[in-house]
Amino acid sequence: MGCFKLNTKANTEEVIYMRKYNKDKKKATKKEKNRTKDGKVSKQVIQISLGGVITVIVTIAGAVVGATWLVANNLGELRSDIVALDKDIDTINTEISEMSSEISVMSDYLYNDGGVQDQLGDINKLLGMNPINASLDITSSIGKVSMQPNDIGYVTSSITSETCIGTDSDGNVYIAEDLINETILLTYFEDDKEVYFLGQYNENYKWNGYCVTNAYNLDGTLYGICESNFDNGKRLDYKSFCYLNKTEWIYSDKICNEDENSGINILYSFNYEKIKNFTNTNARITDILYVDKFIETSEANMLKYYSGNTFDGKYNDDSGNAYEVVYNDDGTVKMLYVGEFVNGTFCDDDAWSIVYSENYEFYVHNTGKFENGKAVNKSTEPISIDEINEIISSYNFDCELKWK
Repeated sequence: MGCFKLNTKANTEEVIYMRKYNKDKKKATKKEKNRTKDGKVSKQVIQISLGGVITVIVTIAGAVVGATWLVANNLGELRSDIVALDKDIDTINTEISEMSSEISVMSDYLYNDGGVQDQLGDINKLLGMNPINASLDITSSIGKVSMQPNDIGYVTSSITSETCIGTDSDGNVYIAEDLINETILLTYFEDDKEVYFLGQYNENYKWNGYCVTNAYNLDGTLYGICESNFDNGKRLDYKSFCYLNKTEWIYSDKICNEDENSGINILYSFNYEKIKNFTNTNARITDILYVDKFIETSEANMLKYYSGNTFDGKYNDDSGNAYEVVYNDDGTVKMLYVGEFVNGTFCDDDAWSIVYSENYEFYVHNTGKFENGKAVNKSTEPISIDEINEIISSYNFDCELKWK
């Protein structure tokens, strides 16, 4: 900066040029060429000096302004980042609080009474359960809850506190009072069937909660599955899948009422010849089969579908809203009947059906009186699919209706 001040001062004051003494005058410095005769700095030199100074000043000023703008801009962005960071911190704190609450709930779910830890303990206990060979004192009581149930919902129990439940493969004897509310796996023979029963009784020695039975033929093939829920000896519902003949099985899913059961029955065509790989001494809870899961993994073909009430083991429904569908081998509807049932057959003075005629290859609509499972006055007039859809539009059917 000192050089700039020196050059600038030459604009107002006289500068005396002091030449260095030398015998050889020709050695004078080149600066003399830039001076006038009176010894002052020339105008050209001043202009060049001022121009350089101004350029430098402008450059510095620009740099200062740019730096100032950059600093201000960075400060603005920094403030925005700080504000955003504050919001992020608030959000993080909220999420941490929520996670803390969820962890607390999860901890309760995992470790408190009745939590996952207890449930896993119960599962391990069940998995390690030894089957009990049921005594004669209890088999009659089990038989009432085991397979296709009767229409009386209340199941009496002959169990008392001193009843011998049975003996396991290790020779341990179990008395009823020692197994109250304990899930037990019982095995026994009934006629020509080998039965596996999983369930429990309460402090009143009455069947309570969920119970399931698997029955096998003597050759080890499955005969049937039955699941029920009980409330202090009263059957609330049942679901079963039972063998009828070599190729047909019947599925039931019913609610138990006072004097009848309501729900569905499905007749399936099904071949199942798998032989069980366990015995009554080494069976485990994992060997138990369950109805819905069993059907899902099978290739059963639906033949008939009934929805309505049953009594005395037969279709009996006087509501007029019961229905049955009979299917062809290709899954299309062969016959649909809506009306009353008596002793398993169509019996109504005012019912209707839609039937496919194999001879004429079209559907007909029968209405009026039905006896012994048939329409008294059979129609011979064909109806279209649109007409069928119009007829059934005011009804709710829980099964698939696919028409030829």
